[in-house]
Amino acid sequence: MNRVVGDALLCRRSDERWSVTCIELPKGMAVLERNGPMTRVIVADSSPTAACQDTPDAYAAAVCTPDGELALVVHNSPPAIVVGPSECTTRPAEGAGRDCLCLDPGQRLLLLSAAAFESLPRVLADSLTSAPDDLARRNPENLLLEIFSEVGRGAGVAIDRLPADAPSPGPTSAP
Repeated sequence: MNRVVGDALLCRRSDERWSVTCIELPKGMAVLERNGPMTRVIVADSSPTAACQDTPDAYAAAVCTPDGELALVVHNSPPAIVVGPSECTTRPAEGAGRDCLCLDPGQRLLLLSAAAFESLPRVLADSLTSAPDDLARRNPENLLLEIFSEVGRGAGVAIDRLPADAPSPGPTSAP
């Protein structure tokens, strides 16, 4: 599913294991694509030279695998934020490089471009300090729209691990 809300482009893809929701605003780049059984997402702040390159100089990327693993690559970009019931961590733990993890159902991984991460929108700051589980429970589109309404630029993604007994949502749009 793709839709436009104001200046934001929202994209969502779901399968039996993952739900991935992206937002892209001016000066941001979000790439969401399926390659066979895997879903790949890249977020970055765009620059005048980024349009001429396949991959920008600073980006965060994730690959959702069918066996439930998430592979992360963070290059000159903020780390991913993993939120769940009473927890909040960053991955990779060192803040850059590569990492692999398995999310439990109910956990959410947030990847934000530097523009959003560095401006630390109020909704993100408040939830990280007092109620990280709120970030995991909220509708991902509404959460991303609220985060980026304060920032007005950049890109982000919310990746949710679906419970094993959840009904398959089926594809939400063509690959």
